[in-house]
Amino acid sequence: MSEPNRHHYLPEFYLSRWTVDGVLWRFLRPRGPKHEIHARRVAPKAIGFQPNLYAYPRPEDPRHRQTIEADFLQKIDSKGAASLKKLEGGEAASPNDKIHIVQLLLSFIHRTPGRIQFLQNELRNRLPKDFNPEQLPDDFFRHSALGVFTDLVASDMMISELVRFSIFLLSVGENKHRLMTSDRPTILSDGLHHIHSFVMLPIGPNKLLILAKSRDVPDAFANQPSGKLITAINDAVVTQAEALAIGNKISDRHFIDKRLQRQSFDVHNELKSDGLIRWRAPL
Repeated sequence: MSEPNRHHYLPEFYLSRWTVDGVLWRFLRPRGPKHEIHARRVAPKAIGFQPNLYAYPRPEDPRHRQTIEADFLQKIDSKGAASLKKLEGGEAASPNDKIHIVQLLLSFIHRTPGRIQFLQNELRNRLPKDFNPEQLPDDFFRHSALGVFTDLVASDMMISELVRFSIFLLSVGENKHRLMTSDRPTILSDGLHHIHSFVMLPIGPNKLLILAKSRDVPDAFANQPSGKLITAINDAVVTQAEALAIGNKISDRHFIDKRLQRQSFDVHNELKSDGLIRWRAPL
């Protein structure tokens, strides 16, 4: 059996929700201020991946090289997709379904190329000042970052916290504007320990998944005019993108172009010390 070298940080089942006739529109951040955004119609399997993104460098046992992709993330994606399907079919979320959905959301927060690089840099920066990193193997920080990544996605503390949240599905209805997504699609509130905490993810052109402590949060989003809500969600999702935004029509280009033309996400000065951005509900 061949190794799964295409490591999708955006699962195909997720991207397929934006397809029309099997394809979607992919928009890439320009390489510089004088370059244009790159737009193309592609199939879900052709985007949202990086070769060997989660492959352990030189593992002691070669069979373990692809463990994160083949055993860890594929199981999270499969269980998360099944639980989402049940939820959308009107079934109440079981305790296991909530865990599967929570872990899927956690994976979306941490599984991008930029996030893996951030973890590598953090590990390097936290070395004692008198320590020479050249004493370490070249792949030490990458190997260690992958370990931190799996710990974050499988964090018992975070899973226990988020399964206490209630799950809501919010339909934004049919509108001339549709929800978009990106390589950083999860919208986090400013902290997860207060009454208005939430985690939100667009799961299709007209549907939002919201985990919230209080019913006030999804109600606040639902009470927004549909067009205004869609614009706000799209602004957050595309603004925080690393390099890739996704829609299901070419007319999304103008909206995305304004946001991806910015040099990088860091210029927003919203990046917290943990490398993530936070948002607030319209309360």
